[in-house]
Amino acid sequence: SASMTAQTAGTVKLKGLGSSELSLTPRANNYQLPAGTDLAYPPCSAGAKIELAADGGGHGAFVLEAECVAPIETPASVMITKGQALALRWTAGTTSDTRLHVLLDISQHGTSKGKIECDTDDDGSLDIAPKLVDVLLNLGFSGFPTVVLTRANESKPATGGSVNVLLNVSAPFRAAVEIPGLTSCAADDSQCPAGQICLPDLKCG
Repeated sequence: SASMTAQTAGTVKLKGLGSSELSLTPRANNYQLPAGTDLAYPPCSAGAKIELAADGGGHGAFVLEAECVAPIETPASVMITKGQALALRWTAGTTSDTRLHVLLDISQHGTSKGKIECDTDDDGSLDIAPKLVDVLLNLGFSGFPTVVLTRANESKPATGGSVNVLLNVSAPFRAAVEIPGLTSCAADDSQCPAGQICLPDLKCG
C-alpha cells in the first residue's frame, strides 16, 4: 500500500474565529494558534461563516468555507444497563448539514476491549440497541467510562489549486457513563466501598 506523508498547506489565514483574522504558520507539519491568542468560547456563532485561505506552500493555493457549529447541549451523564437501549438525547443542531458522531468507550485505561461508534443525523436523538449495549458490557469495562458526542460540519471541496482538502468544524462533549455496580476511583482505595480496592483500570473491586 502507498505510504502517507504529512504535508502542510503553507501559511493559513483564518477568518470567523474571534474578531480578527488569524495567521498560522506550520511547525513540524502542525498548526497551532499564535502564542498569547485567547479565543472566547464559543469562538463563533452557529451558522456563521468560517473561512480558511492557504497559500498552499509547495501546492496550489486554496480557500475553504464552513459554517460554525453550536456547542453540544446534553446531560452530563447517561446510564447504561444490560438489556436496555442506551438513549442519547441532545439539543438538535440548528445549522444545515451538521452531523453527530458518537463514541461510546467503557473500557479505557489500558484495557480497551471494544467501543461503539455511530454517525447520525444531528436531530437530537439516538438509541443504541440493547443487543449492542449487552455485547459491549460483556466485553468488560473500566473506571470513568465515557461517551463523546461531537457535532461537526465539513466544508465543500476547496476552491483553488488543491481540491483534496476539507475544513472540519467540530464541537465535542464528553459525558460520563454510569454502569450499575461500577464505582470509579483515582488510584485511591478510600474512594471504594469497604473491602474493595482501587484496581489498575481505575475501578473498585
